[in-house]
Amino acid sequence: MMLKVSPLTPSIGAIISKVSLNKDLNIGVIEQIYSALIKHQVV
Repeated sequence: MMLKVSPLTPSIGAIISKVSLNKDLNIGVIEQIYSALIKHQVV
C-alpha cells in the first residue's frame, strides 16, 4: 500500500491520503505515517 503525503504549507502540516485506517496497517505504512508526522509535525 502506497500512501500519499501532501504538504499543507511550506512550514507545517500535511494530509495523508490513499490509506485505509479501517483495517490493520503493516509496519511499512506505520513507518511512513510516523515519518510524515516527524517531518510535517501535524498530519
